[in-house]
Amino acid sequence: MKTIFNILILSIVLSIFIPQTIWTRQSNSLNGVWLRDVQFLNNSTAVAVGHNLTVVKTTDAGHTWTVKNSGDSLSPDLSGVNFIDILHGVTVGSGGSFFLTSDGGESWAQLDIGTTNTLQAVDYVDSNTIVVVGRNYGLGGTSEIMYSTNKGSSWSYYATNNWMFDVSYIDNQVGTAVGDNGKLFNTTNGGISWTATTLSVTPRLFSAYFISRYNGWVIGDYLIYNGSSSSVHHTLNGGQSWFSVAGFDSVALRDIAFANANIGVIVGTVGVVFYTNNGGDTWSQSNIGNHYIEAVSFNGDGVAICVGKNGFVARSTDNGAIWEVVITAVTEELQPLQYNLQQNFPNPFNPTTSISYSLSKTEWVELKVYNLLGSEVATLVDEQKYPGNYEVSWDASGFSSGVYFYKMVTGASTLVKKMVLIR
Repeated sequence: MKTIFNILILSIVLSIFIPQTIWTRQSNSLNGVWLRDVQFLNNSTAVAVGHNLTVVKTTDAGHTWTVKNSGDSLSPDLSGVNFIDILHGVTVGSGGSFFLTSDGGESWAQLDIGTTNTLQAVDYVDSNTIVVVGRNYGLGGTSEIMYSTNKGSSWSYYATNNWMFDVSYIDNQVGTAVGDNGKLFNTTNGGISWTATTLSVTPRLFSAYFISRYNGWVIGDYLIYNGSSSSVHHTLNGGQSWFSVAGFDSVALRDIAFANANIGVIVGTVGVVFYTNNGGDTWSQSNIGNHYIEAVSFNGDGVAICVGKNGFVARSTDNGAIWEVVITAVTEELQPLQYNLQQNFPNPFNPTTSISYSLSKTEWVELKVYNLLGSEVATLVDEQKYPGNYEVSWDASGFSSGVYFYKMVTGASTLVKKMVLIR
């Protein structure tokens, strides 16, 4: 036992001298990251997400951006983000990735929601209800619509053979999900049951947006089908019937958003932007160059932001008619250059304390607690973690006063620190 104790003490001494620096830097791009979704939280704040666990945030309506999280090539690709208010949001992505934030996107907590499908989109419907849609890349696999009424603690599933790409709710009862083969799914009971509709032509539908319970739009890929087909469809009766909107033939579209009942924007590949100021009665075309645009969002002050491939960000201040590509500096909060195990807080403590740690790459992490005799008394973490900063709590209600040690082991390092429980 004495040998184990000596090793622990030596590890503590060594860890004290490891530098704990967190760096920031300025860059002129988002390093080629494929940004997949964006949402304004208020007139000045917006959050965008993308590949390799990337989360970026602006607090000046899109002029400048801060990278809040960035992973490595093994990290999930985020494809959807949705906030219910300025603080509370969800982002989803590949491998069933599901993350919650309660501080406006500054930090995120991962939840296991019981699927490994690629989650494409999410709607944070109310303070408890969250709906996600996804797709299964495997042959013969099922895709799904999933909904939770307890903020992600448990889920109900609606299986479908169609890849699903977007979901849009008007209230906590009425919603529409869209996917492959021109398929739309409507619910009027919060997601307990869904009614499937197939458009008369069958593009791949990427986005749905409802201005009101009855006035909605769906858009997607152009597909040759008995000659030609439009990739924009409109309903005025809550999805009971849809009509094709002319002027979009042979265009691959990705997202649609409205600022109000009159002002709307549709974006797509090769820099295509369509905008309307009369509720979609007519649409005009703008162009931002040869950029692959994935998503668009409005604030309440006439500003729109769109994002896309290779870190592309553009903003419009005239409801989508004229766009400027954002080339201002991006502040990047880099991951630590080494692993970091911080001192628990509070310390001394009774009975609960928090332990923070950081990873510079994807690793399997073990974080365990030991008593003075070197015996393991608690396991706090034992799983694969992605690059980033984490915090875990230890409740020592069942333990006696004294000195304890907590040790973090990864494939690259072992770090140990001391904490004191006082009754």
